[in-house]
Amino acid sequence: MNDSTHYLAKSFLFIIAVVFIGCQKDEDNSDRIPEVFTGSVENMDCTTAEVGGSFITGINTEVSSFGFCYSTNQNPTIADSISKGNQFLVTVNETFREETFTSQITGLKPKTTYYLKASIRSGLRG
Repeated sequence: MNDSTHYLAKSFLFIIAVVFIGCQKDEDNSDRIPEVFTGSVENMDCTTAEVGGSFITGINTEVSSFGFCYSTNQNPTIADSISKGNQFLVTVNETFREETFTSQITGLKPKTTYYLKASIRSGLRG
């Protein structure tokens, strides 16, 4: 092996090492952006419905409130009606937490279509 071939081999190994180091998966989800999921609607009658939802956040994310926004409009927002969620199940590990919650929505009008989605209010802990 001459000097030129030896140098080329060292360069090739260096490039491979950089590629592998650059592709390592970042497992620190402690500041991850919350993901919110709307679950099923159950125990529904003419004026009430029980709804479920969940969210996943990083452990450094503070959730100050969670629940559902609902409206007769197809895209409800927090400016519409809000039903506060009741914590049901919490799972926490080193980097994230998952919470499942339910809410009883009351005061619905019979023969009216409502749209809902789960909602949380959050921010990073100082």
